[in-house]
Amino acid sequence: LLSFFSTATFSQETRKVLFLGNSYTYVNDLPQIISQLAASTGDLLVYDSNLIGGYTLQNHFESTVSKNKILSDEWDYIVLQEQSQLPAFQIPSAFMHGFSNLNDFISQNQACAQITSFMTWGYQNGDTQNCPITPIVCTYEGMQTVLADRYMSISGLYESEVTPVGKVWQYIRENHPTINLYHSDGSHPSVEGSYLAACCFYTSLFRKSASLITDNYGLDPSVAAIIRTAVTTLVFDQQAEWYIGKYVPVSNFNYVIGNGNNEVIINQNTPTFRDSFVWDFGDGTTSTATIPTHSYATDGTYTIKLTSHKCYLGQDIESVFERTVTFCPHTHTIFPNLILCPNVPGTVWTQPADSYQWCDDFGNPIMGATNQSLEVFGGYSYSVLTTVNGCTE
Repeated sequence: LLSFFSTATFSQETRKVLFLGNSYTYVNDLPQIISQLAASTGDLLVYDSNLIGGYTLQNHFESTVSKNKILSDEWDYIVLQEQSQLPAFQIPSAFMHGFSNLNDFISQNQACAQITSFMTWGYQNGDTQNCPITPIVCTYEGMQTVLADRYMSISGLYESEVTPVGKVWQYIRENHPTINLYHSDGSHPSVEGSYLAACCFYTSLFRKSASLITDNYGLDPSVAAIIRTAVTTLVFDQQAEWYIGKYVPVSNFNYVIGNGNNEVIINQNTPTFRDSFVWDFGDGTTSTATIPTHSYATDGTYTIKLTSHKCYLGQDIESVFERTVTFCPHTHTIFPNLILCPNVPGTVWTQPADSYQWCDDFGNPIMGATNQSLEVFGGYSYSVLTTVNGCTE
Protein backbone atom coordinates (compact mmCIF):
# COMPACT_ATOMS: atom_id res chain seq x y z
CA LEU A 1 0.00 0.00 0.00
CA LEU A 2 2.79 2.41 0.82
CA SER A 3 4.51 1.80 -2.49
CA PHE A 4 1.22 2.30 -4.35
CA PHE A 5 0.96 5.84 -3.03
CA SER A 6 4.67 6.60 -3.11
CA THR A 7 5.50 10.09 -4.35
CA ALA A 8 9.22 9.43 -4.54
CA THR A 9 9.26 7.15 -7.59
CA PHE A 10 7.57 8.33 -10.76
CA SER A 11 7.01 5.32 -12.98
CA GLN A 12 5.01 5.53 -16.19
CA GLU A 13 1.30 5.31 -15.48
CA THR A 14 -1.87 4.79 -17.50
CA ARG A 15 -5.20 6.20 -16.39
CA LYS A 16 -8.55 5.38 -17.98
CA VAL A 17 -10.85 8.35 -17.39
CA LEU A 18 -14.42 9.25 -18.34
CA PHE A 19 -15.37 12.94 -18.35
CA LEU A 20 -19.03 13.87 -17.79
CA GLY A 21 -19.65 17.59 -17.96
CA ASN A 22 -20.48 20.48 -20.25
CA SER A 23 -18.84 23.40 -22.05
CA TYR A 24 -16.39 24.10 -19.22
CA THR A 25 -14.78 20.78 -20.15
CA TYR A 26 -15.23 20.77 -23.93
CA VAL A 27 -14.09 24.38 -24.58
CA ASN A 28 -10.45 24.07 -25.74
CA ASP A 29 -10.88 20.26 -25.45
CA LEU A 30 -9.68 19.87 -21.86
CA PRO A 31 -9.35 16.04 -21.99
CA GLN A 32 -7.08 16.30 -25.00
CA ILE A 33 -4.89 18.89 -23.25
CA ILE A 34 -4.57 16.61 -20.21
CA SER A 35 -3.61 13.76 -22.52
CA GLN A 36 -0.94 15.89 -24.21
CA LEU A 37 0.51 17.08 -20.91
CA ALA A 38 0.57 13.51 -19.56
CA ALA A 39 2.38 12.36 -22.71
CA SER A 40 5.10 14.94 -22.03
CA THR A 41 5.89 13.08 -18.79
CA GLY A 42 5.68 9.61 -20.32
CA ASP A 43 2.23 8.89 -18.90
CA LEU A 44 -0.84 7.84 -20.89
CA LEU A 45 -4.40 9.12 -20.54
CA VAL A 46 -7.04 6.90 -22.13
CA TYR A 47 -10.30 8.82 -22.11
CA ASP A 48 -13.84 9.22 -23.31
CA SER A 49 -16.37 11.93 -22.61
CA ASN A 50 -19.93 13.17 -22.90
CA LEU A 51 -19.81 16.96 -22.84
CA ILE A 52 -22.94 18.93 -23.73
CA GLY A 53 -23.33 22.67 -23.24
CA GLY A 54 -25.40 23.58 -20.19
CA TYR A 55 -25.72 19.96 -19.05
CA THR A 56 -26.26 19.28 -15.35
CA LEU A 57 -25.27 16.11 -13.52
CA GLN A 58 -28.96 15.19 -13.38
CA ASN A 59 -29.06 15.50 -17.19
CA HIS A 60 -26.17 13.04 -17.35
CA PHE A 61 -27.97 10.67 -14.99
CA GLU A 62 -31.00 10.77 -17.28
CA SER A 63 -28.85 10.39 -20.42
CA THR A 64 -28.62 6.96 -22.05
CA VAL A 65 -25.39 8.10 -23.71
CA SER A 66 -23.75 8.98 -20.39
CA LYS A 67 -24.90 5.77 -18.72
CA ASN A 68 -23.68 3.65 -21.62
CA LYS A 69 -20.30 5.37 -21.48
CA ILE A 70 -20.10 4.64 -17.74
CA LEU A 71 -20.73 0.98 -18.51
CA SER A 72 -18.47 0.86 -21.56
CA ASP A 73 -15.09 0.34 -19.85
CA GLU A 74 -13.40 -0.33 -16.54
CA TRP A 75 -12.62 3.27 -15.67
CA ASP A 76 -10.02 4.30 -13.13
CA TYR A 77 -11.69 7.70 -12.72
CA ILE A 78 -14.99 9.28 -13.64
CA VAL A 79 -14.92 13.09 -13.60
CA LEU A 80 -18.18 14.82 -12.64
CA GLN A 81 -18.51 18.48 -13.62
CA GLU A 82 -21.73 20.28 -12.69
CA GLN A 83 -23.30 23.19 -14.57
CA SER A 84 -21.32 26.31 -13.63
CA GLN A 85 -23.97 28.06 -11.51
CA LEU A 86 -25.95 25.22 -9.96
CA PRO A 87 -23.68 24.41 -6.96
CA ALA A 88 -23.73 28.10 -5.93
CA PHE A 89 -27.52 28.37 -5.76
CA GLN A 90 -28.96 29.38 -2.39
CA ILE A 91 -30.60 25.95 -2.12
CA PRO A 92 -28.26 23.49 -3.88
CA SER A 93 -30.72 20.57 -3.88
CA ALA A 94 -30.53 20.10 -7.66
CA PHE A 95 -26.74 19.79 -7.48
CA MET A 96 -26.92 17.33 -4.61
CA HIS A 97 -29.67 15.30 -6.28
CA GLY A 98 -27.79 14.93 -9.56
CA PHE A 99 -24.49 14.11 -7.88
CA SER A 100 -26.15 11.54 -5.60
CA ASN A 101 -27.94 9.80 -8.47
CA LEU A 102 -24.81 9.54 -10.60
CA ASN A 103 -22.73 8.42 -7.61
CA ASP A 104 -25.19 5.61 -6.87
CA PHE A 105 -25.27 4.48 -10.51
CA ILE A 106 -21.47 4.45 -10.71
CA SER A 107 -21.12 2.64 -7.39
CA GLN A 108 -23.55 -0.06 -8.49
CA ASN A 109 -22.04 -0.57 -11.94
CA GLN A 110 -18.39 0.52 -11.72
CA ALA A 111 -17.29 -0.37 -8.20
CA CYS A 112 -13.58 0.04 -9.03
CA ALA A 113 -13.96 3.54 -10.48
CA GLN A 114 -13.05 6.53 -8.32
CA ILE A 115 -15.14 9.67 -8.78
CA THR A 116 -13.38 13.02 -8.79
CA SER A 117 -15.31 16.28 -8.61
CA PHE A 118 -14.33 19.02 -11.05
CA MET A 119 -14.36 22.06 -8.75
CA THR A 120 -15.06 24.89 -11.18
CA TRP A 121 -14.43 28.65 -10.83
CA GLY A 122 -16.51 31.73 -10.17
CA TYR A 123 -17.56 34.06 -12.99
CA GLN A 124 -15.10 36.86 -13.70
CA ASN A 125 -17.47 39.51 -12.30
CA GLY A 126 -19.81 37.33 -10.27
CA ASP A 127 -23.14 35.76 -11.24
CA THR A 128 -25.33 38.78 -11.97
CA GLN A 129 -28.22 36.54 -13.06
CA ASN A 130 -28.62 34.99 -9.60
CA CYS A 131 -27.29 37.91 -7.58
CA PRO A 132 -30.76 39.13 -6.41
CA ILE A 133 -31.65 35.67 -5.07
CA THR A 134 -28.23 34.69 -3.70
CA PRO A 135 -26.31 37.90 -2.87
CA ILE A 136 -23.06 36.10 -2.07
CA VAL A 137 -22.58 35.22 -5.76
CA CYS A 138 -22.72 38.91 -6.80
CA THR A 139 -18.90 38.95 -6.80
CA TYR A 140 -16.29 36.54 -8.09
CA GLU A 141 -14.94 36.09 -4.58
CA GLY A 142 -18.34 35.20 -3.13
CA MET A 143 -19.24 32.84 -5.95
CA GLN A 144 -15.86 31.11 -5.73
CA THR A 145 -16.24 30.62 -1.98
CA VAL A 146 -19.66 28.98 -2.34
CA LEU A 147 -18.57 26.75 -5.23
CA ALA A 148 -15.53 25.50 -3.31
CA ASP A 149 -17.54 24.83 -0.15
CA ARG A 150 -20.27 22.95 -2.02
CA TYR A 151 -17.87 20.77 -4.00
CA MET A 152 -15.90 19.90 -0.88
CA SER A 153 -19.03 19.12 1.14
CA ILE A 154 -20.64 16.85 -1.42
CA SER A 155 -17.34 15.12 -2.19
CA GLY A 156 -16.80 14.31 1.47
CA LEU A 157 -20.35 13.00 1.74
CA TYR A 158 -20.08 10.67 -1.27
CA GLU A 159 -16.41 9.63 -1.00
CA SER A 160 -15.37 11.58 -4.07
CA GLU A 161 -11.92 13.02 -4.60
CA VAL A 162 -11.70 16.67 -5.66
CA THR A 163 -9.74 18.25 -8.50
CA PRO A 164 -9.60 21.82 -7.13
CA VAL A 165 -9.34 23.81 -10.35
CA GLY A 166 -11.28 26.68 -8.79
CA LYS A 167 -8.82 27.03 -5.90
CA VAL A 168 -5.80 27.27 -8.18
CA TRP A 169 -7.78 29.65 -10.41
CA GLN A 170 -8.36 31.89 -7.40
CA TYR A 171 -4.66 31.84 -6.50
CA ILE A 172 -3.62 32.88 -10.02
CA ARG A 173 -6.23 35.66 -10.10
CA GLU A 174 -5.03 37.05 -6.79
CA ASN A 175 -1.29 36.67 -7.27
CA HIS A 176 -0.80 36.90 -11.05
CA PRO A 177 -3.64 39.12 -12.31
CA THR A 178 -1.96 39.68 -15.69
CA ILE A 179 -2.62 36.03 -16.57
CA ASN A 180 -6.11 36.06 -18.12
CA LEU A 181 -7.88 32.79 -17.37
CA TYR A 182 -11.22 33.77 -18.91
CA HIS A 183 -12.72 33.74 -22.37
CA SER A 184 -14.21 37.07 -23.42
CA ASP A 185 -17.60 36.02 -21.96
CA GLY A 186 -16.17 36.15 -18.42
CA SER A 187 -17.25 32.57 -17.77
CA HIS A 188 -15.58 29.99 -20.01
CA PRO A 189 -11.83 29.35 -19.85
CA SER A 190 -9.20 30.92 -22.04
CA VAL A 191 -6.40 28.64 -23.25
CA GLU A 192 -4.52 29.64 -20.09
CA GLY A 193 -7.55 28.67 -18.01
CA SER A 194 -7.83 25.28 -19.69
CA TYR A 195 -4.08 24.73 -19.28
CA LEU A 196 -4.47 25.43 -15.57
CA ALA A 197 -7.34 22.94 -15.35
CA ALA A 198 -5.34 20.34 -17.30
CA CYS A 199 -2.36 20.67 -14.94
CA CYS A 200 -4.72 20.20 -11.97
CA PHE A 201 -6.21 17.07 -13.53
CA TYR A 202 -2.82 15.64 -14.44
CA THR A 203 -1.78 15.98 -10.80
CA SER A 204 -5.00 14.59 -9.31
CA LEU A 205 -5.43 11.71 -11.76
CA PHE A 206 -1.79 10.56 -11.84
CA ARG A 207 -0.81 11.66 -8.29
CA LYS A 208 2.26 13.39 -9.70
CA SER A 209 3.71 16.88 -9.52
CA ALA A 210 2.82 19.32 -12.28
CA SER A 211 6.52 20.23 -12.30
CA LEU A 212 7.08 17.06 -14.35
CA ILE A 213 5.11 18.55 -17.26
CA THR A 214 7.36 19.85 -20.04
CA ASP A 215 4.67 20.89 -22.55
CA ASN A 216 3.69 24.58 -22.42
CA TYR A 217 0.83 24.03 -24.87
CA GLY A 218 1.81 27.11 -26.85
CA LEU A 219 1.71 29.44 -23.86
CA ASP A 220 4.48 31.80 -22.91
CA PRO A 221 6.93 29.55 -21.00
CA SER A 222 6.96 31.87 -17.98
CA VAL A 223 3.14 31.80 -17.76
CA ALA A 224 3.03 28.01 -18.06
CA ALA A 225 5.71 27.71 -15.37
CA ILE A 226 3.76 29.94 -12.97
CA ILE A 227 0.66 27.80 -13.44
CA ARG A 228 2.55 24.51 -12.97
CA THR A 229 4.21 25.81 -9.80
CA ALA A 230 0.86 26.89 -8.36
CA VAL A 231 -0.68 23.48 -9.13
CA THR A 232 2.27 21.69 -7.55
CA THR A 233 1.99 23.76 -4.37
CA LEU A 234 -1.80 23.78 -4.03
CA VAL A 235 -2.72 20.34 -5.35
CA PHE A 236 0.22 17.93 -5.35
CA ASP A 237 1.65 19.11 -2.02
CA GLN A 238 -1.81 19.11 -0.42
CA GLN A 239 -3.40 15.94 -1.82
CA ALA A 240 -4.97 15.00 1.49
CA GLU A 241 -6.80 18.35 1.53
CA TRP A 242 -8.61 17.30 -1.65
CA TYR A 243 -9.28 13.70 -0.50
CA ILE A 244 -6.87 12.40 -3.14
CA GLY A 245 -5.90 8.86 -2.18
CA LYS A 246 -8.13 8.95 0.91
CA TYR A 247 -10.63 6.28 0.00
CA VAL A 248 -8.58 3.15 0.57
CA PRO A 249 -9.37 0.55 3.24
CA VAL A 250 -7.91 1.01 6.72
CA SER A 251 -8.44 -1.88 9.12
CA ASN A 252 -8.47 -1.25 12.86
CA PHE A 253 -10.27 -2.68 15.88
CA ASN A 254 -10.16 -3.26 19.61
CA TYR A 255 -11.82 -5.84 21.80
CA VAL A 256 -12.99 -6.60 25.32
CA ILE A 257 -13.23 -9.92 27.13
CA GLY A 258 -16.82 -11.09 27.55
CA ASN A 259 -18.46 -13.05 30.37
CA GLY A 260 -18.69 -16.25 28.33
CA ASN A 261 -16.08 -19.00 28.25
CA ASN A 262 -12.92 -17.52 26.69
CA GLU A 263 -15.14 -14.96 24.95
CA VAL A 264 -13.82 -12.01 22.98
CA ILE A 265 -16.11 -9.16 21.88
CA ILE A 266 -15.02 -6.75 19.17
CA ASN A 267 -15.91 -3.27 20.41
CA GLN A 268 -14.27 -1.02 17.83
CA ASN A 269 -14.40 -1.90 14.14
CA THR A 270 -13.35 0.67 11.55
CA PRO A 271 -12.43 -1.05 8.27
CA THR A 272 -13.21 2.15 6.38
CA PHE A 273 -13.78 2.50 2.63
CA ARG A 274 -13.90 -1.24 1.99
CA ASP A 275 -15.77 -3.46 -0.42
CA SER A 276 -15.36 -6.51 1.81
CA PHE A 277 -13.64 -7.66 4.98
CA VAL A 278 -13.12 -10.88 6.93
CA TRP A 279 -12.16 -11.71 10.52
CA ASP A 280 -9.74 -14.55 11.27
CA PHE A 281 -9.77 -15.47 14.96
CA GLY A 282 -6.59 -17.56 14.84
CA ASP A 283 -8.22 -20.88 15.71
CA GLY A 284 -9.47 -21.81 12.25
CA THR A 285 -12.65 -19.75 12.65
CA THR A 286 -13.58 -16.77 10.45
CA SER A 287 -16.46 -14.29 10.30
CA THR A 288 -17.81 -11.52 8.08
CA ALA A 289 -19.96 -9.95 10.82
CA THR A 290 -19.47 -6.24 11.32
CA ILE A 291 -18.92 -6.46 15.09
CA PRO A 292 -18.44 -10.15 15.91
CA THR A 293 -18.05 -12.08 19.14
CA HIS A 294 -16.13 -15.33 19.46
CA SER A 295 -15.49 -17.98 22.12
CA TYR A 296 -12.32 -20.07 22.14
CA ALA A 297 -12.55 -23.76 23.04
CA THR A 298 -9.22 -23.87 24.89
CA ASP A 299 -6.90 -21.51 26.74
CA GLY A 300 -3.98 -20.02 24.85
CA THR A 301 -2.79 -17.02 22.87
CA TYR A 302 -4.52 -16.25 19.58
CA THR A 303 -4.00 -13.66 16.86
CA ILE A 304 -7.17 -11.94 15.66
CA LYS A 305 -6.73 -10.59 12.14
CA LEU A 306 -9.01 -8.19 10.25
CA THR A 307 -8.42 -8.04 6.48
CA SER A 308 -10.19 -5.42 4.35
CA HIS A 309 -10.28 -5.22 0.55
CA LYS A 310 -11.25 -2.59 -1.99
CA CYS A 311 -11.05 -2.46 -5.76
CA TYR A 312 -9.33 0.86 -6.42
CA LEU A 313 -7.85 2.26 -9.65
CA GLY A 314 -7.75 -1.22 -11.15
CA GLN A 315 -6.02 -2.83 -8.18
CA ASP A 316 -7.13 -4.89 -5.21
CA ILE A 317 -6.01 -2.84 -2.20
CA GLU A 318 -5.67 -4.84 1.01
CA SER A 319 -5.36 -3.61 4.59
CA VAL A 320 -4.53 -5.98 7.47
CA PHE A 321 -4.66 -5.27 11.21
CA GLU A 322 -3.88 -7.77 14.01
CA ARG A 323 -4.22 -7.98 17.78
CA THR A 324 -3.46 -10.89 20.12
CA VAL A 325 -5.67 -12.20 22.89
CA THR A 326 -4.65 -14.59 25.67
CA PHE A 327 -6.82 -16.84 27.83
CA CYS A 328 -5.09 -18.28 30.90
CA PRO A 329 -6.08 -21.02 33.35
CA HIS A 330 -6.84 -18.32 35.95
CA THR A 331 -10.00 -16.23 35.68
CA HIS A 332 -10.29 -12.87 37.40
CA THR A 333 -13.06 -10.34 37.85
CA ILE A 334 -13.33 -6.70 38.81
CA PHE A 335 -15.36 -5.81 41.90
CA PRO A 336 -17.47 -4.16 43.10
CA ASN A 337 -19.78 -3.18 40.21
CA LEU A 338 -19.81 0.56 40.90
CA ILE A 339 -22.60 2.91 39.87
CA LEU A 340 -21.17 6.42 40.03
CA CYS A 341 -22.26 9.84 38.87
CA PRO A 342 -20.07 11.37 36.15
CA ASN A 343 -16.64 12.47 37.45
CA VAL A 344 -17.35 11.05 40.94
CA PRO A 345 -14.46 8.77 42.06
CA GLY A 346 -14.58 5.26 43.43
CA THR A 347 -12.22 2.28 43.85
CA VAL A 348 -12.34 -1.12 42.14
CA TRP A 349 -10.29 -4.26 42.86
CA THR A 350 -9.35 -7.56 41.29
CA GLN A 351 -8.11 -10.87 42.71
CA PRO A 352 -4.51 -11.26 43.86
CA ALA A 353 -2.02 -11.88 41.04
CA ASP A 354 1.70 -11.59 40.34
CA SER A 355 1.24 -8.26 38.47
CA TYR A 356 -1.48 -5.91 37.24
CA GLN A 357 -2.04 -3.42 34.43
CA TRP A 358 -5.24 -1.41 34.31
CA CYS A 359 -6.51 -0.13 30.95
CA ASP A 360 -8.84 2.63 29.79
CA ASP A 361 -12.01 2.65 27.67
CA PHE A 362 -10.04 1.71 24.55
CA GLY A 363 -7.92 -1.04 26.10
CA ASN A 364 -4.85 1.22 26.36
CA PRO A 365 -2.64 0.84 29.45
CA ILE A 366 -3.05 3.57 32.08
CA MET A 367 0.37 4.87 33.09
CA GLY A 368 1.25 3.88 36.66
CA ALA A 369 -1.94 1.85 37.16
CA THR A 370 -0.16 -1.35 38.21
CA ASN A 371 -1.70 -2.08 41.62
CA GLN A 372 -4.40 -4.54 42.64
CA SER A 373 -6.88 -1.64 42.98
CA LEU A 374 -7.65 1.42 40.86
CA GLU A 375 -9.35 4.73 41.54
CA VAL A 376 -11.99 5.16 38.83
CA PHE A 377 -14.53 7.80 37.79
CA GLY A 378 -18.15 7.55 36.75
CA GLY A 379 -18.82 7.71 33.02
CA TYR A 380 -15.91 5.47 31.99
CA SER A 381 -15.20 1.76 31.68
CA TYR A 382 -12.01 -0.03 32.69
CA SER A 383 -10.31 -3.38 32.24
CA VAL A 384 -7.31 -5.05 33.88
CA LEU A 385 -4.58 -7.42 32.71
CA THR A 386 -3.40 -9.76 35.45
CA THR A 387 -0.40 -12.07 35.26
CA VAL A 388 -0.19 -15.36 37.15
CA ASN A 389 2.69 -17.80 36.65
CA GLY A 390 3.79 -15.93 33.52
CA CYS A 391 0.37 -15.98 31.82
CA THR A 392 -1.37 -12.65 31.29
CA GLU A 393 -5.14 -12.38 30.88
